[in-house]
Amino acid sequence: MEHAATQPGGRREEREHLLRVRAARHIAQVVESAARYRYTVDAPHAEERSRHPTEKPARAYGHTIEWHAIFKYAPATSPTMATTTGRTIAARARRGTHHTRARIISPGQFDLALTIESGQAFRYTKENGAYRLRNGAIEVTLRQENDVIICEGADERTARHLLRIDLEHEAGKARLEQDLVLQPIIERYGGLRILRQDMHETIIAFICSANSNIPKIRQNLTLLAQAHGERLPPPGTAINIDAARAAKTGYRAQYIVDTNRMLTRNFVQQLKRGNYEQNHALLRTLPGIGPKVADCVCLYGLDHGEAFPVDVHIFRAMKALFPRAGFKNEREAKDFAQQRWKKDAGLAQQYIFEWARKELSSAKRRPQTKNQRLVKRKKRGVAR
Repeated sequence: MEHAATQPGGRREEREHLLRVRAARHIAQVVESAARYRYTVDAPHAEERSRHPTEKPARAYGHTIEWHAIFKYAPATSPTMATTTGRTIAARARRGTHHTRARIISPGQFDLALTIESGQAFRYTKENGAYRLRNGAIEVTLRQENDVIICEGADERTARHLLRIDLEHEAGKARLEQDLVLQPIIERYGGLRILRQDMHETIIAFICSANSNIPKIRQNLTLLAQAHGERLPPPGTAINIDAARAAKTGYRAQYIVDTNRMLTRNFVQQLKRGNYEQNHALLRTLPGIGPKVADCVCLYGLDHGEAFPVDVHIFRAMKALFPRAGFKNEREAKDFAQQRWKKDAGLAQQYIFEWARKELSSAKRRPQTKNQRLVKRKKRGVAR
């Protein structure tokens, strides 16, 4: 009798155990399936080789998914809940809509507002102290609280890559601080960083930058993205000329249409494999791209730190900072900068550009550090 009484309970426990085993197996399949769609930060918009040779290549969209989030559902009380949640996460993993949030403490000085608004990126909005940034396939909300950067919409690895929160930046900044001309500028704008951006977006953005300004470029990109579902048209596709003109791009509309059509997969792969000199020359074969725009794409979209874009503002600033160099044209200023700062030339350019657009018009002399000003005061017998 005792055995008969306990038998139903034993069957129930066995049934629940089997359900949990099935749920665990399904979650394992979810993890394996999600891994095939795993995103990478190193090659946004690239065709990445799948973990499984038999599977078709998965499209990489510029950020990773927090896979550990899947496992927190494994010990769920209800096996059905675990299975359902697993399916939901798998679907989100494939679509790339899994919500992520990262809190990052920068190893060095970081100024989010200065970086976002420094004329590098253009598709962003600011609300209540937070920046909603769209770049390529990435869409994140960024907020700074003292030394902590909060990023919603991407994991920590992606956020660090995008915002260049790494030791490579700190090393470059330390080298530039040894330059007595740049010291006072870095003292003012040391929290500035160069964003690692989507190559295709930088190409379209800086074609729009010719004879333009930051507010106008932002308007161009916003309108162009709105006409294509809040994302810029993919490279290699045809853009309707009327849609390009409706984005108020003016004479640049035809350049945008022609260039986007020429950005075939083979062309893009050449850019990803090339060095700075090769990519600069290749970019100049595209309509609407001259030396300055090619350098902007190399610096912001291809991570070539030696690129040194020179426009009217930078040329004027270089003549003010190095009056004895006697620059006659923009090419001479660029060559001087690349020889002086080498692979840190792009970062130096970003500091100089920020100083030029905010202080150069009112500056009577080269900027000085606090120590340099103090020494001059003491020589003149002026109290601190």
